[in-house]
Amino acid sequence: MSAPTANFTVSTTALIVPAVFLSFAICCVGLRVYVRTGLLRSFLIEDWLCVLTLIFFSAHAGLLFGVEASLATPKPSLEVYEKIINIVISDVVIYLCASIALKLSLAFFFLRFVVERWQRVLIYTFLAIFIANSVSSIFLVLFWCSDPTKYAMKTIMGQCTGTNPALNAANILQGVLNAATDWLFAILPIFVVLKTQMIKREKAIVAGIFALAVAGSVAAILRAVYWPALVKGTLSGFRKGMMWSTIEIGAGIIASSAATLRPLLKKVNLGKNWSKKSRSGVVSNEASLPDSEKGFEKEVVKVKSAGSGR
Repeated sequence: MSAPTANFTVSTTALIVPAVFLSFAICCVGLRVYVRTGLLRSFLIEDWLCVLTLIFFSAHAGLLFGVEASLATPKPSLEVYEKIINIVISDVVIYLCASIALKLSLAFFFLRFVVERWQRVLIYTFLAIFIANSVSSIFLVLFWCSDPTKYAMKTIMGQCTGTNPALNAANILQGVLNAATDWLFAILPIFVVLKTQMIKREKAIVAGIFALAVAGSVAAILRAVYWPALVKGTLSGFRKGMMWSTIEIGAGIIASSAATLRPLLKKVNLGKNWSKKSRSGVVSNEASLPDSEKGFEKEVVKVKSAGSGR
């Protein structure tokens, strides 16, 4: 019986990346909860889904730490390797659950202010396809080698290689759909932002948030690249793949939460400048960001009216 190749050494990068992104994600979601409950007093379904995503993301980071802790064993045995394989499969499933929760959160958020019917249809279509693919991927990962409880031993004995092509194909498809959905969520709101009367600095902030969201799509593609090494049983593939998964989900949580923090920026640092701009004829903060839905809905109505009047 030959065990798959593995690099039984602790990786500093594998510890730092999830620690950094988890810390920023917790801070951003915490601020989001404060804005929604303390300032706007309106905690919506996308906010609950973002919190759920953070829970999955925390579990994902914890499992990554667990892998490194197992590798810190002075003399890793076959039992340790079996434990690591079980952690790997659990982490992949949790990552897929986090992806679904994050995409649902983003979809509900953007659906509140996209104007055109075709935009809403696109969001619903991409979301349905992505969720269907992710759910099927979860079942494929869990049962790709028959009995999940014997997954580790069968992998070590090389009895699961027959399904590797199907698993690789599903991973590539999931990565492409993930990236395409991220790009859709980043591009569609631009049509609304360009029509709102925000000052340049405000639009620059929004553009930065969109750029961070797009970074997640790049990470999704890079994660798919390293999957073939993962299904062959090498820990190097798992580490690199999960590192990009961490960046993908972490960047998505940070970007989606940052998009809701404008009322806090108005209250703390930039309130005076933005208020002056608003009083001088520029649309108010509440009317140009989906955080304050009432104000933004008025702005969307203006955009709709302008479009129908042409």
